[in-house]
Amino acid sequence: NPGQSKHWFLIAVLPKQHQILVLDSLEESFIKLTAQRAAVKMWKGLAEIDSLVVASEWRFLSNKPLIIPQHSNDYDCGVFLCAYAKCLVHGCPIADDMVMFRKAMVFELHQRHLC
Repeated sequence: NPGQSKHWFLIAVLPKQHQILVLDSLEESFIKLTAQRAAVKMWKGLAEIDSLVVASEWRFLSNKPLIIPQHSNDYDCGVFLCAYAKCLVHGCPIADDMVMFRKAMVFELHQRHLC
């Protein structure tokens, strides 16, 4: 979460695809400045790790509203972030039933195993 904000979004680096991906569950019709700053910061980190990365070979992607499930309250952004991350790892569709996703998270925490 950027600065003093209480809002969380996911930024992921996909090295094989040469992409920096921002997934944000808060509906907005534009790329938020915080997401842009996070991507720039991530890019600087990549460049420090590997001096051979070429900016023109990479893409910055940010979701648009309604492309992925969005939250309609002030508290579910962290749960959405976890759902986005899980779906990126497993290649599954993003859940939009956060009540069921929350229950699955609690189950996995109690089992100490990610399903």
